[in-house]
Amino acid sequence: VVSGKASTTCGGTITAATGGSTVILKGCAIPAKSACTVKVPVTAKSNGSYINKLPIGILKTNKGSNTMPAAATLIVKKNSW
Repeated sequence: VVSGKASTTCGGTITAATGGSTVILKGCAIPAKSACTVKVPVTAKSNGSYINKLPIGILKTNKGSNTMPAAATLIVKKNSW
């Protein structure tokens, strides 16, 4: 669950409502062989690994959609601060 303000180095506009589970990034341009970072503070029900899966076609760009699925793992640990 989103628990704070999202940020990005990609330019454009990022939307991630506190309490929600969706992140939307619009209007950015990432040059070829480049990268950008999107940071979103989250709160999880418990420690552990959470897998974020993006099915084929879910990412929408002005160049088309993703042709391959993607997955990333979020590892939640107890606060150490």
